Amino acid sequence: MGPFFFCLLFLIAMFLINVVLPVFVLYRLGRWIWRLIQGEKKAEVSAAPAEDLAAALARSRAETEAARAETEAVRAAAAVAAKVRVQEERIAVLKTQGNLDRLALVYYVEDALKSGQIAGDIAAALRAKGWPEEEIAAVVPGGEETAPA
Repeated sequence: MGPFFFCLLFLIAMFLINVVLPVFVLYRLGRWIWRLIQGEKKAEVSAAPAEDLAAALARSRAETEAARAETEAVRAAAAVAAKVRVQEERIAVLKTQGNLDRLALVYYVEDALKSGQIAGDIAAALRAKGWPEEEIAAVVPGGEETAPA
C-alpha cells in the first residue's frame, strides 16, 4: 500500500467529483425544469390498492388458519388411530405369547376407558379376539349389556 495506491484513489475521487457529480446534478436539474414546463406531477396515491392488499392479507390468514386446523384434526385422528392400533398389536402379541394375564387385561381396559372408548365396544373387541366371557364381565364395567344375542 504505497503512495501509488493513494494517488490512484485520489484520481478516482477527483474524477467522481469533477465529472460524474456535475453530470448527475445537470441531469436532475434538467428533469426538474422539464417537469415544471410540462406540468407533470407525481401520481396520487390511491387507498384502493392498500385496501385490496389488506383484504388479500386477511383472506390469506383465514386460509392459513383453516388449513392449520384441518391439519391438526387429521394429525389428532391419526394419533388416536395409531394409539389404538398399537394397543391392539400389543394385546395380540401378548395373547399369542400367553403372557397376557388378567392384570394386563385390566390395565388394557382401564387405558382404553381413559382414552374415551365405550365399555361395550371394548367388550365386543375382546369377544372378537376370543376372550372368555367371564373374564370380560369381570374386567369391563357394563360389558355384559352389549353381549351378542
